[in-house]
Parts: sequence; C-alpha cells; structure tokens
Amino acid sequence: MLAATVFGEPNTLVGRQFGDYRVERWIGSGGMGVVYQAQDVRLQRPVALKLLPPLFASDAGRVKRLGREARILASLNHPNITTVHELAEFGESHAIVMEFVDGETVDALLHGRGAGSGLPLRQSLTIARGVAEALEAAHEKGVVHRDLKPANIKVAGSGLVKVLDFGLARGVADADTIPGSRGSGDTLPGQVVGTPAYMSPEQARGHVVDHHADIWAFGCVLYEMLTGRAVFHGATPADVIAQVLNAPVDLEALPAGTPHALRQLIQRCLEKDTRRRLQHMGDARIEVDDLLADVGSSGSRAPLSMRRSDPRRHLGAGIAAGVAVGVLAAVTAWGAFGVASPQPAPVTHMQLATAPGRPLMPTLYRDLAMAPDGSRFAYRTTAGVVVRSRDGRPDVVVPVEPAAAHFFFSPDGQWLGYSSSGAIRKVPVNGGTPVTVVGTGSATVGTWGDTGVVYTDSEGLHRQAEDGGFEQVPVPGLTDGEQLTFPDVLPGGRAALVTVMATRAFVIPLTGLADSAGGRIEVVDMRSGERKLLLQGGGAARYSPTGHLLYLSAGTLMALPFDLARLEATGEPMRVVTEPGVSDFAVSFDGTLVYVSGDPLTLQNELVWVDRIGGMQPVGAPKGLYVYPELSPDGSRAALVALEPSRGDRDVWLWDFTAQTLDRLVSDETDNPTVAWSLDGQHVAFGRSGSNGAVGTFWRWADGVGEAELLSDSLRVQLPIDFAPDGRLLLSVSGGGNRDIVSLSIDDERQLVPVLHGPGSELSADVSPDGRWLAYDSDETGHFEVYVRPYPDVDAGRWMISTGGGRQPVWAPDGSELFYRDFTGAMMSAAVTTTPSFRVGPRTKLFEGTGLAGAGSGGSSQTYDISPDGRRFLMVRVPGEPALVLTLNWSRSLQPVTTR
Repeated sequence: MLAATVFGEPNTLVGRQFGDYRVERWIGSGGMGVVYQAQDVRLQRPVALKLLPPLFASDAGRVKRLGREARILASLNHPNITTVHELAEFGESHAIVMEFVDGETVDALLHGRGAGSGLPLRQSLTIARGVAEALEAAHEKGVVHRDLKPANIKVAGSGLVKVLDFGLARGVADADTIPGSRGSGDTLPGQVVGTPAYMSPEQARGHVVDHHADIWAFGCVLYEMLTGRAVFHGATPADVIAQVLNAPVDLEALPAGTPHALRQLIQRCLEKDTRRRLQHMGDARIEVDDLLADVGSSGSRAPLSMRRSDPRRHLGAGIAAGVAVGVLAAVTAWGAFGVASPQPAPVTHMQLATAPGRPLMPTLYRDLAMAPDGSRFAYRTTAGVVVRSRDGRPDVVVPVEPAAAHFFFSPDGQWLGYSSSGAIRKVPVNGGTPVTVVGTGSATVGTWGDTGVVYTDSEGLHRQAEDGGFEQVPVPGLTDGEQLTFPDVLPGGRAALVTVMATRAFVIPLTGLADSAGGRIEVVDMRSGERKLLLQGGGAARYSPTGHLLYLSAGTLMALPFDLARLEATGEPMRVVTEPGVSDFAVSFDGTLVYVSGDPLTLQNELVWVDRIGGMQPVGAPKGLYVYPELSPDGSRAALVALEPSRGDRDVWLWDFTAQTLDRLVSDETDNPTVAWSLDGQHVAFGRSGSNGAVGTFWRWADGVGEAELLSDSLRVQLPIDFAPDGRLLLSVSGGGNRDIVSLSIDDERQLVPVLHGPGSELSADVSPDGRWLAYDSDETGHFEVYVRPYPDVDAGRWMISTGGGRQPVWAPDGSELFYRDFTGAMMSAAVTTTPSFRVGPRTKLFEGTGLAGAGSGGSSQTYDISPDGRRFLMVRVPGEPALVLTLNWSRSLQPVTTR
C-alpha cells in the first residue's frame, strides 16, 4: 500500500528555485501535480511549472504519465493550445515547464459580469473560434480533451484564446503499458470522469468516449458564454448528471438576438445521441467563422448536415473514435489524468497520509464524508474533525462538539452537517460557528437531499418541508423491533435509501452493527413512504452514479448493481475491497472512493494485561471483536462485550483466567451494549436493545443457569455502568438527546432514581470504594472531561480531574488513585485523597495508548478495567492502526451493470 501525502500546502514552494525557474505563486492543483507561476531567470520570462511532488519520484508509473502528458501537449503544437517548453527533472522533483498565459479564464469573465449575464455575442464567437481551432487540431492528432469547460479556457490580454489542462486527455500515440503502474489503464464502462455540467451523456454513463464528448462540451461552453448560466444545473452533481441524461436544451434561454444558425449549432452540438450530434469540430469552426463574418445572418445558409467537411477531419476523428478514456488518480489532488494502456489496470488502494498530530480516529459512528463533487472530504481525528480539500489548501480543523457523529456535506460542499445531542447541526467547512438545523430524537443520522436535510431517528424518517420546517415521512410496515437509519437521498429527491435495523431505540446506530448481515437495505418513496426491499444482509448504503449502491456487510465493502430509474437492483452483490475490516466509506459523484481500513471493531482484537509502565502480556483468550471488558470483583473472570459479525450485534461472554475458557453468557438477536458485575460476583447485568426482548436492563447468573431477568423496562436506552458499594446499579440513560446517570435499586421495588442530570452527556461513572465519591465523564464544557462529586449528594461539590480532555474514569481498588484515558488513549492517573474531604493531587501519564482501543475525544463506555491489586489493566489491543485509503478504479473489478 502506497503511503502518500495527497494534499499539500499550496504556498510552501514559493521562493524556491528549480533549475532556472524560481517559483513565484501558486496557481492551482491538477491531476498530475501542483501548478505554479515561475520566472525563467535565464531567459527572463514567466512560465507555468507543473510539479510532480518528490514523494512520487520513485513511482515509475507517475513519472512516465507526467512525461506522457508533456508529449501529448508537445504533439499539439498550436497557437490556441498551451505550449510545452520542456520536461525537466530537478533532483527528486519532476516537472513540465509550460507557457504561462497571462489573462482571465472564461469562467472568471462570466463571474465578473454577474449571475445570468452572458458575454457579448462577438466576444463569445471569438472565444468559440479559438476553442474550435484547438479542439480540431487535437482531434486531428487523435487526442480528446474530455474536460473542456470555462475554467479551462483562458483569454490572454492580447485576445488570444488558449485551451488549458489536457490532464484528462488521451492520445493514441501513447497506447503503451506502464509496467507496475498502480493507477494506469483505460476507464472501463461504469467509470465517470470529467465535470458534470459539461459531460456528454455517454461520458456521464461511464461509457468509452471519443471526440463527440468534446463537441458536446463545446456546445455547453458556447451556450454558457451566451446566457451566463450552464445548460444543465442542479442542487447536487448527481442531479446535474440526471439533467444531462434526460433534460432537453432550453434554447429559449438564449438572448433574443441570437442568430438562428448559432441556435442550430448549439442544438447540434448538444444532441444526446452521438449519431445525430455534430460529427466534427471542423464543421463547428467553419460555422463560427461564417457567423463572425456576418453576425446579423438570418440563418438562411445551408443546414450543417449539408456542409462539406475536410477529409482530414474525418481521418483524425476516426482515429479519435478508437481512443479509450483515462482513469481517476490520486496524486497531489483528486484530479483525473489520461493514461493509455490496452490492458485494464488492477484496482488500486492508496493510503492517504494524515497531518502530524492529527491521526485518524474512527469511532463506532459514521466518521467519513465526501462532498458530492469530490472537492473535499472530512474525517475524524484525535484533534477533531478535519476537512481536506482537493485544491491543495491547508487542512481545516472544524469546530464540532465531541458528541458530533454521522457527518455529511451539503450539496454545494460548503457546509458539514452532523448529528449531536438530539439535533442535526451544520458548520461551515472553512471553519465557523456550528448552527442547529433541527432538534431531533435519539439515534439521529442525517444527510442532505435536493430540498434540504433528511434524517432518521428513533421516531422514523424526516425531511425538510417546503416551508422550511420538518415533517415526518410516513413509513408503514415497520415493527416495534425495527428502526430506520443511514438515509441517502437519491438524485431527483423522490426516493431515499435506508437501512432497517432490528434494534429500535438504540443509543446511536453503529456502523459496525448496521452494516452487518442483520440489516437490510430498502428504498423509500419520500412522499408516500412506500418501501421496496433491495438487499438483505447489509447496511449504510450510498448511491454511486456508476450504477451501483455501495454498502457495508460484516466489515466488507460491497457493490450492488442498481437501476436509478426503476429503483431496482439489477444484479448480484459484488465485493469492492477484498480485505476485511472496512468500517466506513465515502464516494463522490465521479466515483472517487475513500474508506477506513483496519477499524479496531471489525478486526480480531486481543485481550492483554498492561502494567503501569505499558508492558503488555496476552491473557490467553482467543482473539475476537472485543469492545468493553469488565473484571469480576475477585478478578478471576472477565465479562466481555464482543461484536457478533454474522448478526451485527453484540453479545456477552465470560473469560475464566484460571480455567482459560471462554463461554457465551448472553446470545440473542438483540444488542447487548455494556455490562456490570454485581458486588458478590454472582450476576452480570447487561443492556438489551432489540426486537427479541424488552428494551432495558437485565441480569443473569454468572454461571449461566436460568434465564435473564428484567431489572428495568424502559423506552429510553439504559446502559449498565457499575454497581455502587451501596448495592445500587448505576445506569447511563438516554433522554432529550443527552445521557444522564441514574441509579436502580436491586430490590423488590426496583426504583430508578436520578443521580446526575447535567447540561451535557454523562457516559461513564464509577463510585469510589468507600462509597462516598462519584467519578464520571461529561461533555458539558463542549468536550469530555473527568469530574468528581460527592455521592449520593452530588450537588454538594464538584472537582475537575482531567485537564485538556479525559474519559472513562475508574477508581483504584484502594481509592488512592483515579485512572482515566486522555484523548490520545494514554492511561492517566490522578492521585486523590478522599478523607476527611476530597483533594486531587498530581496527574501522571502512566503509558501511551498506542495500539490499545479507547483513544479519541468522542464518548465511549469503559474500554479497560483495573485488577483487584491495582497493578495492571485489562485492555483490548487492536491489530493495527486504522488508515484512510483512496481507491482507484474500484468499478473495474465489478461486472457491468445489466438491465432486465
């Protein structure tokens, strides 16, 4: 797996010199590198320098592809195409030195005139002629641009038009294979490359394209120059593609004085059927020439189909028609570049480097999100949520509260939405103050549809109404033991994908559970609520315009062929990623895929003893998907919460240290999230959420005799935490979006009594051995810290124990220390005095948390326990650090989508 820093600082090279070229300013990022304006100090002229980062200098495939791009541009020696000066090597850096065009792009010209205002007719035709000249020359050389748009056309101060960025171009002269290349190969059916508003229908469908795609894009650009708006537009990139595929061209939007011949030209360029589309760019160039000569023409000239064509154009177009398209690649940005190869390249997985001090920190929630256009993605780190952009700008740490989960982008990519403490919130991706969108119930997961936010919670499916409020979508047929989660609104907004889980009133739907064989994926009509089953045995589905639903099943990333028009599966599920342990993923409209690999809850973990200086020793138990361990009072056994991958829920197991045996204590199709030992070690209390039993708190004899007994039945999710010395069971209970600490008496009355109701969520709690002090963690300040209060009179005082973040407090058996985890996962110790009053002493880091479950700033139940002698900790060792992986050509391993 290739480790790569994919997004770099844009201005880090300013002032540096490469050979004869001194870098002056950053221009932008392209598919094969970072582009700078530089000064040729020897010839005293400005140049554009396209640099391949030194990180890829040893990658023969990337170096060769950079050379191929330079050769393609060099072969297109034309005044309307950027000139290549040289292909250079500066130590470990490789670069293309190109002509620097000082001027404005057509995109900038249009923006300068304001929304809906086009360019003057003659100016539009003059630019169009230069573009037509460039494309005609390229097609004659067998090169297809494939990403023509206003941003890739520059008008120099002299008025000369230049077509830029042939990074997606392909040339037949380069149809050689790159041995050992990680990202080479032709785009196969199903892969979408380009910019949605300018994609031809065949390009949007992922079909192999030829010069007809450039003719289509030329028509789009010409239309936009005249009207000031794109031909095809929508709230999301997927909606734009839907318009490209289905919507007619609105010629009525053209200015009233637009000549008939020009209208006809645009219409012919934008025919969805390539057989009816204008066949050659030379014909467009001739038409524009005639229009420039007589702007006031009434359009009485012969129809385009009757014009004579230069036979050389037929030859060039015939060559171009046989050229396949290139492939997406992850070099300095998510841009795409063309690669010629007669043999398909394998699916490529590329590990993305994270910033120093901000390692990836996945939780049980959906922590990865990508903007619809692939321009940026967000992921959770130990330092918060990071938004990373494709254009080389520095990472942004977005200020969200620790309880934030289930991230999603707005259609324009400018807002990051998330669920937090009973609400859907949003925050600007460039940083700013979070804003509450709507208050919700528990177990909230949101997304963004065409007309606003859509979310699921414990009450059902909700969408933003036309008046700006929210309304519930009626979803008939759900049983009392089911809930909807992980919504994904399909293009057009008429339907949404949902996952149906067999666990109602769950704390927060967990990716490691919802993606399992116990879930099912359905499509729901957003108006009527009518449901249709698509797949049994998976969850967290997302739509990809390649014609697939991507989803998770038992830690494996899968794809299901899908017909968007009929809302039906059209084939059998297929594996996208071969290795297990995928816990989260995000995909953009163009098929760029990012996923989390190596999540600790989807791989085989190991129970270990860790001493006070960090030394580890396996306890001897079989490896498993362990989550929360808790030692019996005498230390002879451990109750373990472990994920059951075949069902996607958690069961309770008992490990006997003396007999070295592992036995299942609780096994059912419900989820059993946390455990607590009774004071005498005879019972194990556990939570239960699901369809095969009441939601609430149970306990069972630890020897496995008899059935589980219901202790407290509730519609609110109850998580057992700890039995206090007074015999009461402490629970963390959901309510109003936050969680509170309550106590349950284990007697005939079984009374629930509030213990702590703070402004935030309290997740973990432990009463001191003398029964006088309650340690707990809370996010009341905006992030989790550890506190101590008197017990049971919690209002008599409060002391903050952790500084800079802390979670999961546990008392030492003798009451002289309070242990907790900081956000890096390190084990911390605070010396305390409990008599005659409470005092806290120095805080000491005992050992780092590297390789041990329980790091991060989000809420979590107890991921460790202390031995009765206070000398070592029972912890969960994870098999490896989770990683962000960019996947190239993922659809290449799948069978083409078929229709019935």
